[in-house]
Amino acid sequence: MSRRKEPSRDQAVHHRVHRQISRAVLYASAKAGVARVVDTRLNNVSQLAGFTKRRDLEFFLRRMAGIDYVHDTELAPTAEMLDDYK
Repeated sequence: MSRRKEPSRDQAVHHRVHRQISRAVLYASAKAGVARVVDTRLNNVSQLAGFTKRRDLEFFLRRMAGIDYVHDTELAPTAEMLDDYK
């Protein structure tokens, strides 16, 4: 059985701050009347930070703020366009 590594103090602080910011953004979005978030990312399954993965984002939007989530890549930049920024 492998033991799960405890997060460092810095990691724990980062996660706590990120959680607080995330809640604040969700609350402000719901209060502002946001009804739907349209995710236009070509790759919405990678996790760059926080709960940006499609399933996590969809869950938190709906559960915490009552906001609908849609993934639609019609407005997304092409992979070639994004390559210019790498």
